[in-house]
Amino acid sequence: MDWTKLNMKEVSYYCTSFDIDFDCLPVSDQIKQLIGIFYYYDITQFAVDDIQKFYKKMQLHNARSGKLVNPSPAQIRKVIEKVNSVQSTSENCYTILCASEGTKWYSIGIKQAYERNRIQ
Repeated sequence: MDWTKLNMKEVSYYCTSFDIDFDCLPVSDQIKQLIGIFYYYDITQFAVDDIQKFYKKMQLHNARSGKLVNPSPAQIRKVIEKVNSVQSTSENCYTILCASEGTKWYSIGIKQAYERNRIQ
């Protein structure tokens, strides 16, 4: 995956802001939104380990336990299998076919953040 396509300032805001509460979502919903974030930045190909790297890079904590979120490859694949806008290209690689609800919510959240001067 081409990490340079992500605007890390925007992504970091979205995933860590109290305005969004991304960390309060179940991990399955976080992964679905993450796929939408990838698509927002025109990243249409990703692998299971890209999602794992994302969680390590962002250092996201579970809102209830306070522990770092570290989804297993099996957990990630199970979630992805339920996403209609994603197609498997091999055991651990996927193609995003179209925008999802995650893309819509990310777009709205980032737009509002700029309007409220939360992102400079």
